Amino acid sequence: MAGTYLSKRKRNDHSLNFYAVTNIWNPEKKRQDKKQVFIGTFLNGHCRFNEKAIEYADLFKSTEYEHAYWLWRESREAEQKQDCLVRQESIVDAEIKNAGLDLLLSHIAHNLKLDTLLERVFGENLAQRILSLAYYCAFDGRQPLSRMSVWFEDQLLPWEHGFSLGMIEKTLVEITASEILKFQQTWMKQFPRDDRLSLDITSVSSYSQNSIPDVSRGYNRDRENLPQINLLMLVSQHSRLPLWFEQLPGAIADITTIKDTIRLLKELDDTPRSIVFDRGFADQDNITCLMDNHIKFTMGIPLWRFQEVRDEIDQARQEMLFNAPSSTLSLFEPDSVYQTQGITKLKKINGHRVYLHLYYTDFYHSQTNLLLMQDLVRIEQMLKSGQELKRPTDIELAKKCFTVKNTPVRGIQVKENLEAIEQLRNSDSGYFAIYSTEFKDAEQAMFAYKLRDGIEKRFDDLKNEEDMHRIRVHSTHNLQSRLFIQFIAQILRCSILSKLQSVEGGQLSKVQSVTDLLWNVASLRRVHVEGHRPFYKRPTKTQREIFTLFDIPMNTKAWPSML
Repeated sequence: MAGTYLSKRKRNDHSLNFYAVTNIWNPEKKRQDKKQVFIGTFLNGHCRFNEKAIEYADLFKSTEYEHAYWLWRESREAEQKQDCLVRQESIVDAEIKNAGLDLLLSHIAHNLKLDTLLERVFGENLAQRILSLAYYCAFDGRQPLSRMSVWFEDQLLPWEHGFSLGMIEKTLVEITASEILKFQQTWMKQFPRDDRLSLDITSVSSYSQNSIPDVSRGYNRDRENLPQINLLMLVSQHSRLPLWFEQLPGAIADITTIKDTIRLLKELDDTPRSIVFDRGFADQDNITCLMDNHIKFTMGIPLWRFQEVRDEIDQARQEMLFNAPSSTLSLFEPDSVYQTQGITKLKKINGHRVYLHLYYTDFYHSQTNLLLMQDLVRIEQMLKSGQELKRPTDIELAKKCFTVKNTPVRGIQVKENLEAIEQLRNSDSGYFAIYSTEFKDAEQAMFAYKLRDGIEKRFDDLKNEEDMHRIRVHSTHNLQSRLFIQFIAQILRCSILSKLQSVEGGQLSKVQSVTDLLWNVASLRRVHVEGHRPFYKRPTKTQREIFTLFDIPMNTKAWPSML
């Protein structure tokens, strides 16, 4: 090292200190100074050096201490290699991984028999990979599925053999459409025949329009200017778990899906159970199809589409049937400001008996008028600007409430039909109707219909908490496999949600949602030293509360820190 030399200084104990001395210029004092670095000691014929001595090997060349210096270097390098080997052996012999998610979700999957059914249909190897990917989607599904390869490294999961991008792709490819149908058929048979189902459809946006035929433009429920697919889901009203999902083209309308779905359900699930439908599915052909197939149903009826139902409401209003105290329903709390009246009429459609339940709520009268006028303002602006109306409800309202003329001189002229608007404000607002072949009582029919709201919340959870707001796969096969993994993840999340909703206030004060609960348990670690029984580190108070809620045992062998 240029400008640096070795300095030796004797001490009172007859030892010798080594210093690396460098001449430097001091600009403040304008003179030559020395910078010295202590690098070792010579005592009783033995040299001891520190880490800094590595930088000054040249200073010991051709000195009586050169041999001792290099002996020290070789000894140091040997120790470092040995330390490295010890660390590598420790990595092999001992394993510490985050195990909270596996502990909780595997417990839920086992109780629901999900693990057994997946293994029966897909085989043990593929079933473990599906569950592992579903755990990731349930926990951190806002991230793309490709991030699983990184997340996997710190996690204890059913599949223990690595999740490279190639393995993720291999898993999606190995899941076939016939196996998905077989699983859904077996899964539905786990639930009692008298279980009532809620059916609904949501749109899921995608960036893969050019490579997947089902991805196309259609009515987007999130009002996004993106191509989409439609996702149909059946949810149990008793267990609140998803029982069925189906991928549909993005351009298909809700009304047109019923016949095909009913046919598929009949073939795979014998006679389908009682189903609750949203108003978007109400259509004379659909109602006839359900009746002809002897399927019990409860369906909301859009008054603008069913003139005969509006006539029944007009007649009931003229007869003042909604004023009878006996028509008051107990749908809300006793001190609620809302009050609903309900009456029931027995009707016949194509020779089949059906109950028509009619309802009136004062609060919804004003709310419906408010929403009606907002829709009419929006539709009128769209008509004047020449925009195409895509929603069926918008098209129907435009036909009733506006007259549109387009001339070369004046351009687009929109005239309001005030009589039609007045009729809508007075006759439809605040009124609601349900057709049901199951419920004779108006109150029971409305309770069942309100339980359908749960499926909408699960759709929101599916798209907001998990990575289903944008689909990023690029083949029809992988899209269906991706939806199936998300379906399994949603079953797990819905099971947790149902358990949370049964908890009394304050029992889990730090847990506000399913995501909160999963993040709380995720940090629990399991230690496994080769040749010894694995054990879990001490859980936090919140983790213990969660495991107690789900009846997960904490025995002294698996939890030695709990002793």
